Amino acid sequence: MALSVSACSGGSDSNVDRTGDGGSGEGGTSAAGSGAGGSVANEATGGTQASGGSTAGTGGGNAQSGGGNAQSGGSTATAGNAGTGGALATGGTGVPTPPPPPPKGTVPMFIAAGQGGRTITSCDDGMTWVANHQYENKNEDHSPYTHKGLAYGDGKFIVILAWGANVSLKTSTNGVDWTRDMSFGGGFYGGIGYGGGRFAMLRQNVTQYSPTGDKPWTRAKVQPTVDFREGGGGGGPDKGVFAGGSDNTDMSWDGAQTWRSTGCPTLGFSGIGQEGGIAYGNNTLVLVGGNGTTCRLRDNGADRKVGSLGTAIRGKLFFTGGAFWIGNGDHGFTSTDGETWTRVAFTPKVSIHAIARGDSGTYVGVENSGGKFYRSTDGKNWAPAQGPAGPSLFRVVFGYGSPSETCKAP
Repeated sequence: MALSVSACSGGSDSNVDRTGDGGSGEGGTSAAGSGAGGSVANEATGGTQASGGSTAGTGGGNAQSGGGNAQSGGSTATAGNAGTGGALATGGTGVPTPPPPPPKGTVPMFIAAGQGGRTITSCDDGMTWVANHQYENKNEDHSPYTHKGLAYGDGKFIVILAWGANVSLKTSTNGVDWTRDMSFGGGFYGGIGYGGGRFAMLRQNVTQYSPTGDKPWTRAKVQPTVDFREGGGGGGPDKGVFAGGSDNTDMSWDGAQTWRSTGCPTLGFSGIGQEGGIAYGNNTLVLVGGNGTTCRLRDNGADRKVGSLGTAIRGKLFFTGGAFWIGNGDHGFTSTDGETWTRVAFTPKVSIHAIARGDSGTYVGVENSGGKFYRSTDGKNWAPAQGPAGPSLFRVVFGYGSPSETCKAP
């Protein structure tokens, strides 16, 4: 039996298949593009993962964003069936492809970040979490240590901190040792992202970018004009695509230099941008609101489709391992195109709100409580990982850092 859920902003109904048959239908609001909206399909029942499913990945560093992650690497192949339009590719068989070697002199690692200025690192493929660091053991929404974004690019991890207080950037090249630049004054930044060979700090009227994540930062030529409670994006070496906002959203397709409206309906990212999110990958910019509304943009924003996930979102949106992922407690959503989403029930019943995939094919999941960590080979079946409790964690990225005593070179 299919449950029909109405899309936002006056769109027609978007079919949400709860049975696993993979049904999809016309739906969602359309503007400046074709008119079919996004749909959500449950994974088909009875599918099993092939023991030899291949995982394709690429070498080199990965570009990741604060609102979502842009990473190189192929999708995971499985032999189980996903609902029609699902992002998990089917039919992988044979001998698994070995993971690519890390760039010479680097260590593959996951970094998670959250409240209190907290950062924590896994450099053993998600099995244990170490280098736990925070400035205060609190979950404050209006503090110099409020988490607002996490980005990886060109061997550097950057966290942006503060909401309604003095803004700072917490930076590391190895996931263990961090520096903090507190010279940005007070304000309300929506996030930070990396794409097109530059980091971008995203804020209404004050967006700026830097190729290194250090001074000098260059102001955008045409600034965004809407309130930014969330911001993110990504892209490859030659293209940076970003977006941000709250109820209304703006976007940039030229590396954060010029901004204009997305034309998306009201999204809302819940409070100060802790739910839903923004990510870029597969030549597609995707925005997901805390209310479950999705907005997919291509062709410099000219091709836009709106849909709904049919439920409120409590986790963050990421582009990782060739697909978009949202952790939403005991289930998640995944898509390769930002239109058709597959609902994935997590097994066993766990709670995950942030997901990243490494070039080895391993997924890591983090609960936003700040004390529960998981790892998986397929994004569906999860096992506990070891890590300490602490302030809430909202984002996680994969990248390559320099070696340290804590995270030694392979």
